[in-house]
Amino acid sequence: MATYLGGFPGFTNQGGSDLFELRFSEEGRLLGTWQQGTPLDDHVTGLAVNACGNAMVVSSTEGSLVPGSPPQGSRDAFRMRLPPPTPPFGR
Repeated sequence: MATYLGGFPGFTNQGGSDLFELRFSEEGRLLGTWQQGTPLDDHVTGLAVNACGNAMVVSSTEGSLVPGSPPQGSRDAFRMRLPPPTPPFGR
Protein backbone atom coordinates (compact mmCIF):
# COMPACT_ATOMS: atom_id res chain seq x y z
CA MET A 1 0.00 0.00 0.00
CA ALA A 2 1.45 3.34 -1.01
CA THR A 3 0.70 6.54 -2.91
CA TYR A 4 1.03 7.14 -6.63
CA LEU A 5 0.79 10.18 -8.92
CA GLY A 6 -0.35 8.24 -12.01
CA GLY A 7 -3.16 5.87 -12.87
CA PHE A 8 -2.91 2.10 -13.08
CA PRO A 9 -4.68 0.41 -16.01
CA GLY A 10 -8.41 0.50 -15.31
CA PHE A 11 -8.06 3.38 -12.82
CA THR A 12 -7.89 7.16 -13.19
CA ASN A 13 -5.73 9.36 -10.98
CA GLN A 14 -8.06 11.58 -8.94
CA GLY A 15 -5.45 14.35 -8.59
CA GLY A 16 -2.38 14.69 -6.41
CA SER A 17 -1.17 11.40 -5.00
CA ASP A 18 -3.71 8.57 -4.74
CA LEU A 19 -3.69 5.48 -2.54
CA PHE A 20 -2.99 2.20 -4.28
CA GLU A 21 -2.65 -1.45 -3.42
CA LEU A 22 -1.06 -4.31 -5.33
CA ARG A 23 -1.78 -7.80 -3.99
CA PHE A 24 0.59 -10.66 -4.74
CA SER A 25 0.43 -14.41 -4.17
CA GLU A 26 3.05 -16.13 -2.04
CA GLU A 27 4.80 -17.02 -5.31
CA GLY A 28 4.96 -13.34 -6.34
CA ARG A 29 2.14 -13.46 -8.93
CA LEU A 30 0.08 -10.26 -9.16
CA LEU A 31 -3.43 -11.02 -7.86
CA GLY A 32 -4.98 -7.60 -8.36
CA THR A 33 -4.85 -3.84 -8.02
CA TRP A 34 -6.86 -1.07 -6.32
CA GLN A 35 -6.51 2.73 -6.53
CA GLN A 36 -8.52 5.58 -5.00
CA GLY A 37 -8.00 9.21 -4.06
CA THR A 38 -9.26 12.75 -3.74
CA PRO A 39 -8.39 15.78 -5.90
CA LEU A 40 -5.57 16.62 -3.45
CA ASP A 41 -2.80 14.50 -1.88
CA ASP A 42 -3.68 11.33 0.04
CA HIS A 43 -1.19 9.61 2.37
CA VAL A 44 -0.93 6.07 3.78
CA THR A 45 0.05 5.94 7.45
CA GLY A 46 -0.68 2.32 8.33
CA LEU A 47 -1.80 -1.02 6.92
CA ALA A 48 -2.91 -4.24 8.57
CA VAL A 49 -3.91 -7.56 7.01
CA ASN A 50 -5.74 -10.21 9.03
CA ALA A 51 -5.40 -13.99 8.71
CA CYS A 52 -8.22 -14.06 6.13
CA GLY A 53 -6.37 -11.60 3.89
CA ASN A 54 -8.65 -8.63 4.58
CA ALA A 55 -6.74 -5.34 4.45
CA MET A 56 -7.44 -2.25 6.58
CA VAL A 57 -5.66 1.02 5.82
CA VAL A 58 -5.20 4.10 8.00
CA SER A 59 -4.62 7.20 5.92
CA SER A 60 -4.93 10.96 5.73
CA THR A 61 -6.08 13.27 2.97
CA GLU A 62 -5.72 16.93 2.12
CA GLY A 63 -8.87 16.58 0.01
CA SER A 64 -12.53 16.08 0.80
CA LEU A 65 -13.64 12.67 2.08
CA VAL A 66 -17.25 13.42 1.12
CA PRO A 67 -17.77 15.01 -2.33
CA GLY A 68 -19.01 18.59 -1.95
CA SER A 69 -17.94 18.79 1.71
CA PRO A 70 -14.80 20.76 2.62
CA PRO A 71 -11.99 19.11 4.61
CA GLN A 72 -12.27 19.57 8.37
CA GLY A 73 -8.57 20.46 8.76
CA SER A 74 -5.35 20.70 6.79
CA ARG A 75 -5.31 16.86 6.75
CA ASP A 76 -8.20 14.63 7.69
CA ALA A 77 -7.51 11.11 8.98
CA PHE A 78 -9.59 8.11 7.98
CA ARG A 79 -9.55 4.34 8.03
CA MET A 80 -11.14 1.97 5.59
CA ARG A 81 -11.38 -1.68 4.76
CA LEU A 82 -10.10 -2.21 1.25
CA PRO A 83 -12.33 -3.88 -1.30
CA PRO A 84 -11.02 -6.95 -3.11
CA PRO A 85 -8.61 -5.79 -5.83
CA THR A 86 -9.52 -5.93 -9.50
CA PRO A 87 -7.91 -8.66 -11.64
CA PRO A 88 -4.35 -7.92 -12.73
CA PHE A 89 -3.42 -6.00 -15.82
CA GLY A 90 -4.23 -7.67 -19.13
CA ARG A 91 -6.80 -10.08 -17.69
